[in-house]
Amino acid sequence: MILGGLLLALLLGGAYSFVSLSSANTWLRHTDEVRVKIAVLRGTLLDAETGLRGYLFTGSTPFLRPYDQARADWRRQLNEVKTLTSDNPEQQIRLRTLEALLNHDFAGFSLARATRERERVARAPLAVMLEHKRTMDAARVVLADMETEEVQLDHIRERAATRRWGVTAVVLITGTLALLSTIAMMAARRRVSEVHRQRAEEEQRLLQAVFAGIDHGITLQDRSGKLIFANAAAARMIGFPTPGALLAASGREIMDRFEIFDEDGKPFPAETLPARAVLAGRPTDRAVIIRYRRGKSGPWHWASLQAHPVTDAAGDAIQAINVFRDITADRDADDRRKFLLRAVDELNSSLDYEATLAAVARLTVPALADWCAVDIVEGNQLKRVATAHVDPDKVASVAELARRYPPDPSSQTGVRAIIRSGQAELMAEIPEALLKAAAKDEEHLRLIEALKLRSYVGVPLAIGGKVLGAITFVMAESGRIYGEADLAFARALADRAALAIENARLFREVEDARAAIAAQLTQEERRRLEAEEQARFAETFVGILGHDLRNPLNAIMMTTRLLRRLANAPKEMTAVERVHSSALRMSNMVAQLLDLTRSRIAGGITVEKSPIDLFGIVSEVVDELRRAYPGREIAWTGGAGLHANADRTRLAQVFSNLVGNALEHGDPAHPVTVDLSGDDACVNIVVHNDGPPIAPDFLPFLFEPFRRPVVRHARSKGLGLGLFITEQIVRAHGGHVEVSSTVERGTTFTVVLPRTDEDILESVQHQLVS
Repeated sequence: MILGGLLLALLLGGAYSFVSLSSANTWLRHTDEVRVKIAVLRGTLLDAETGLRGYLFTGSTPFLRPYDQARADWRRQLNEVKTLTSDNPEQQIRLRTLEALLNHDFAGFSLARATRERERVARAPLAVMLEHKRTMDAARVVLADMETEEVQLDHIRERAATRRWGVTAVVLITGTLALLSTIAMMAARRRVSEVHRQRAEEEQRLLQAVFAGIDHGITLQDRSGKLIFANAAAARMIGFPTPGALLAASGREIMDRFEIFDEDGKPFPAETLPARAVLAGRPTDRAVIIRYRRGKSGPWHWASLQAHPVTDAAGDAIQAINVFRDITADRDADDRRKFLLRAVDELNSSLDYEATLAAVARLTVPALADWCAVDIVEGNQLKRVATAHVDPDKVASVAELARRYPPDPSSQTGVRAIIRSGQAELMAEIPEALLKAAAKDEEHLRLIEALKLRSYVGVPLAIGGKVLGAITFVMAESGRIYGEADLAFARALADRAALAIENARLFREVEDARAAIAAQLTQEERRRLEAEEQARFAETFVGILGHDLRNPLNAIMMTTRLLRRLANAPKEMTAVERVHSSALRMSNMVAQLLDLTRSRIAGGITVEKSPIDLFGIVSEVVDELRRAYPGREIAWTGGAGLHANADRTRLAQVFSNLVGNALEHGDPAHPVTVDLSGDDACVNIVVHNDGPPIAPDFLPFLFEPFRRPVVRHARSKGLGLGLFITEQIVRAHGGHVEVSSTVERGTTFTVVLPRTDEDILESVQHQLVS
């Protein structure tokens, strides 16, 4: 019985020990489970804190995903801890405190609230972050206390289990493994979050690099109007040294730097800018054109503005991307084309060139200058025929200044220097020292300084190498500066004005000569002269018609060049090319009419001689015609080094006429040959083509105007003036043209030119005697 009782005691003791061990193990597992749940809850709060901080600093919504997950999990995890610690009142008190903290932080949270929090961070980052830190620190204190409580319980139960077969060690190992597993899981989550953060930063750097390399100005603007990104082009166009300096400025500070107007010249309110419309929910794809300048005296610029929205997940615009392009050069070029057309119309309106030049001078102010003057050479005198100023009251002052202090004829700059040298002048900034040097006394200097001269362009009015006068443009009160583009435009205007002066003077000379001759004739001679004049009237009319047609044709040519650049389709380009070709052909006809007028009325075609390389001229003409007739062969031979004292432009016209005729009328199956040869006395240029000969009965009239052989089924491409003008040019050089044409040998034109002025003079005298 004692043994049985002992065995029973042992059995009961073993059972008690087993139950106690099992209970100890259960409580140890229970403690571990509580600690794991606390650790999971702590990890959830850590993920939420990290995600929220990332969003508040970057504004990137992907950072809110761990925060949203924490909001979904924390209450369930907290309830699990509550259930596990329901037998521990102290832990229940701590859990209620923790629940209140988390309710305050998580409850009612939304993307809108997150946005407001981020805006608070933008305004007061330290205060907002300290507020979030206090909440999370309080939560961590509660969790730490709970962890401490569980650790103490774990120690108590561990000692009890240790006394029972060392199971505590197993429990500790298991707990350690669980802890390590939790730590590994948390580390993995952190690594994923870091990868996401780095990827977002890399994308942002890439966008900045792309925008920085674009010529157009690009900025990013938030709903408050604050710029949060700008590329270098935007900073440059807005007038800041760097993008950083632009971003540091407020919206009001930026707008106060400018005067802004719309295309009609009306003030452009800041609230109508495209970005304001986009952020207000009124996006548009249409670009807005504005005219602006920095300050009250800066140069005017044109810009094209567009804005594009950046939306959130709900489709609401939260930012606006501004794209603006400087179109000043395009607008200036367009304005100058329009001005040139208006100027051509004025120059065509009358043969009184002084009146038309005065009208053109008025047109230039203030579009192209603050002050414009036109001076014309009459005999040995210089006459100012037009003056225009932005301030009409100063016109008289300028005239008085010129009267009291006439310009020095030997001056190295100014109107007289331009007329003397035939060279244009450009002074982007007129040096103060130059003005002082030009002043003759203190009063003269005071009057000059009162004009506030700043920038200057002067160009000669020249045609055919002869300077007729000069036109000058000055910038003063406006503070604008001239450049190379302005000089090129001034030259184009001067060329057209010089042509109008030449034609008007030619007409006057003809009228004066006719009146003088008529005054000296008898009645019978006057009748004969009137009959001759009727025949010559047609030629005079042709000359005037040629003058009146040239300027409209110039306008057509300018327009076709513009349309070439704007053409988008092959059909459009073909139509433009057809118009351009027709206008070019008409322009050549007009040039021939004017040459006819000079030859028959004005005493012959004028030539401006200088030493020239004949081989180079013929080579250039042949190359040009090879491009114009790609399917034809031109065999060109000649010795280099042949020179003559002649008019380069006129001889090129002769060679082009003769070789062009050979290509047009010759046999396409055979080449056109061109040969240049010469000796000490003369030069021979021979142009030959095979094909149908010129009719023998037409040869005596070959060089008369408006005469050309009639070829069945052939369509005329000219006025029949080419050979007439060719002979007139050759005769003006003292030479002559020979022609032979047979079925067997084809057609050959030979131009014989003397190589010296003495030869030319002798030839001209011989023609006069004969």
